[in-house]
Amino acid sequence: MSPHRVFERLLELPEVVGTWHFTDKESKGTQVDVPLATAIHAWISGETVPDLARAWLPGVPAEWALEQTVRNISSGFEHALSRVTSALINLVNTSPLMAPATPRLNTHTAWYIRHGVDIEHALALLTSGIISRCLAHSVGRRAAQRTDRSEPGC
Repeated sequence: MSPHRVFERLLELPEVVGTWHFTDKESKGTQVDVPLATAIHAWISGETVPDLARAWLPGVPAEWALEQTVRNISSGFEHALSRVTSALINLVNTSPLMAPATPRLNTHTAWYIRHGVDIEHALALLTSGIISRCLAHSVGRRAAQRTDRSEPGC
């Protein structure tokens, strides 16, 4: 997705190494490449975890694929990658080399990765006590559509 492969480069940092790793079998399995940028896009777009497991590991037994998907989402997205992404965004956005008029990176990006959403409304729901990512996506998108069309509330 990204010609600069920023997320892949972040995976090389010592604090992130090993948090994104898939194999085809539980015991002595061969490593399976699951492209990180594509996986992030699918995760934040609201795909369910079982659907992600099937898409990321199509030739792997369903239980093993699901177990790895959950582990990688937890260690990769919800922890390590969201944290280093946040730090990177902060460093870039506060750099003294940036001209005042230069556009800044979206400060919500790390939160989107952590929570698996791609819209502020859904993020607000998830950080306010809603625990269903599916519900947050659905309600968040409807709220964003209403906001975009400037419809009055009920």
